[in-house]
This record gives sequence, C-alpha cells and structure tokens, in this order.
Amino acid sequence: MTAPSRAFVCPIINLSLFVPYLFLSPIRHTSTAADSIFTRAKLGNALFILGKIMRTILRLETLSCRSIGGLILLAALASLFLVGCSKPEQRTIVVLGDVSGQYRQIGESVRLGAQFAALNLPNLPDGTKLTVRVVNDRGDVENARTEALKAIADPSVLAVIGHSTSGTTGAAIDVYGPQAMPLFMPVATNPNLTISAKKRGWSNLYRLVPPDVFQAAKIAEFCASKQLSAKTVVVLYDSSPYGQTLGNSLRIALSNQKIDVPKHLLVEPFIPGRTDYKRITELISPLAPDVIVFAGYYREGGALVKDLRAYGFSGPIILTDGCFPMEILREVGPKPSPLYVSFVAPVWNSVPNAAGLLDWARKIEPNTDLSYTPFATDSMYLIHKGATDIVSRGHRLDRNSLLSYLQENRDFHKELIAAPYRFNDEGDNVLGRNYIYQFTEGTDGKRAWGFKE
Repeated sequence: MTAPSRAFVCPIINLSLFVPYLFLSPIRHTSTAADSIFTRAKLGNALFILGKIMRTILRLETLSCRSIGGLILLAALASLFLVGCSKPEQRTIVVLGDVSGQYRQIGESVRLGAQFAALNLPNLPDGTKLTVRVVNDRGDVENARTEALKAIADPSVLAVIGHSTSGTTGAAIDVYGPQAMPLFMPVATNPNLTISAKKRGWSNLYRLVPPDVFQAAKIAEFCASKQLSAKTVVVLYDSSPYGQTLGNSLRIALSNQKIDVPKHLLVEPFIPGRTDYKRITELISPLAPDVIVFAGYYREGGALVKDLRAYGFSGPIILTDGCFPMEILREVGPKPSPLYVSFVAPVWNSVPNAAGLLDWARKIEPNTDLSYTPFATDSMYLIHKGATDIVSRGHRLDRNSLLSYLQENRDFHKELIAAPYRFNDEGDNVLGRNYIYQFTEGTDGKRAWGFKE
C-alpha cells in the first residue's frame, strides 16, 4: 500500500478501534438498562476484534497476502454475524446473595446447597452440565440490583437462585420481572414479593419456603396454645421489609386468635457497643405482656433478647425465622429461656433425603450454618428436572422454555429434600409449613434450637 493510501485508510481503522468506546455512553433506545449493557458489550467487542483484524491485514506486504487477509476478514465478519444472530447455550445458574456482610450465614447456607447439587446432578441428555456461579451482593439493595442486571445481560445465565433477604430480593425482582429471568427463592418469605409480581404480569418467581402469612399463623396458634395461653402479646419488628411486613401479619394473626396486641413497636438497628434496648423494656413493662414476639433478623434479635432479660422481662420470647441461624445463640445472653423461634422446615437431620447433603456440607465447611441449604439444593434439582425434560424433547434450553416447563409442571413430590412442593399461580409453595423450636442448653454449655412442634 502506498504512503498516501495508508495515510488515508489508517485514520479510518483507528476510528473503528475507537468506536467501541462510543458504545459505553448511554443508549437511549433500548428497552431496559439490561438491554443497554448487553448491546454495548456485544457491539463493542465485535468492532474491537474487527479493527484488530483490519490493522493486521494492512501490515501485510504483498497483494496476494492482502487478498488472503481480505478473505480472513470476510470470514470474521460472517462468523461475527452468525454469533450475533444465534444465542449461546444457557447452562449457568447464578447464586446471588450475601456471602460477606451481616447476612452472610444465610448466603453461605444457600451457596453450599447449590454447589452440592451442581457436583452431584448428572449431565443433561445432550451431555452438557449445569454450572453454578456464586455472586456476592453483600446484602445491599443497590448491589442486588446491579448484580441482577449483570445476570440478565449475560446470555449464558439460565436462572438465578437468591437473594439472602426479602429486601434485596424485592429490589432484584424489579430487574428480573420485565426480562422473564427465572428466580428461585430459598430464603425470602415476604408475601408481597410474589403478590406484587403477579399484579405486574410477571410469572418468573418460585418461592420454595412458605410465605410469612403461614409463619404468622403458626406463631399465633402457638401463643394461643395450652402451653402459653397468651392473652396479651407485644409485637416488635425491625426496619427491614421482612420485619415490617411480618410484624403486620403477626398483628392480624394474633387478633384472629382473640389475643390482644396493645403495642406494635419498631426496634432500631443494632450497632455493637452503641445500641441499648432498655427503652423497649420501659415501654412494654407497664403492659405486662404474656409473650413478646420479635419479627426480624438475628443481629437485632440476639441483642434484643439479651437486653429484655437484663432489664427484667422473664416471660416467653418468640423470634421469627430470620433469627434461626445459629449465630444468634452466642448473642442472646446467659439466661435467655424461655425462648422460641419459628422456622420454615423441620429438623433437617430427621429428613432422610437430606443426609447426603448434610454429611458433605459438614465435612467441607463444618462451621457453616445449614438452615437454608436444602432449599437451595432443591432449587437446583427443580431447574435440572426442567432442563432434562426440555433437552430430552429436542427443544432449546433457555429462560423461556424453563419458565414454560414450570408453568405446566407445578407439583414436585419425589427426589427433593424439602418436598412436597406445589406452586400456585403467584409462585408460592402452598404446601409449605412452619415449625416451632425451643432454645436448649446442655450441661456442656452447648446451645441449640430443639424441635418443639
């Protein structure tokens, strides 16, 4: 190539290398933020690759070499066009949750369950395998939205299992819903999540744990039972969406049992070394409640129980399932009894199908809480069951075909750990149950939640 022609063409080529950066600016005409991310990434990568190929061709010295280079360029253009028109295989399951923040025990519990399933599930009929990618949202609402957008934009992602709280799950659902990303919820119990999604026309949610209205009813029944015979109950709740919604559900459920609820109080967030719940005790002492119920997570729950006992309340305290992780047992003080907690499953050691999972998890991470682990494993089993059926029929496995399978198949009774499951139109498991556990402490000082009913 002559110097003048090279001088004319090279700026054009350099411009082609600059074009990808133009795609990093906002795109106004895509339907969602997730579409924008995916479009910028795909076009930017394609143009960058083409620019490098063109520069290589111009360095070739002879006409014949440049002709061959031109053929290579045409082949590259054709392959990029085909890649752009075809969709990659969707075999990745993203496990999204808090694995480093204040809800890390819950997030780690879910991570272990999904990883166990990925290791033990067989290949699909076409020889491919479902893989797990763990992503940390740090228990933060904004991070949950950001990571949800990334999952949507990744064409290899088939489904998401997550998140670690009802708050982060709700934030992410606003991203998953419009894009029809299948979401399996092994933790979040806020009933508004599925109700709101259904009203907005989204049918991509599958909640394995029972919603909070089930839990509220169980706690109210226990308060009214012969053992407690409560006439007056004070309901406390934390500031999370989970705590606030469950606190309201508890008020309604207790009223349905003819139990008086004279106070319904917000508990401020716990900050170690700074927060003292003496004020709560002073507010409720004149009411002389038979029982106190706290709806919230274990960080506030542990400190609250400790302070309630320290400041003189000796009656039964009932905690909701957000306080079930074992970490709370170290925080409730020296004499927390009588203390109870509600949870969304029976003792896992008594469930035959859970034995292999529990043995494996305790060997590799003996200190990790396993409260929600089986629900994560079951989430993977449900995805695998649907994927196997789709592939065996010769159909393409993607998000849409997985959702179609799940809408046609709503009852799952065999081979799952926490079965049975029956998902209604909103995606809730209507066969879920809640259970009551009691705080126990052995002569050796070992603390645990003992199954009550």
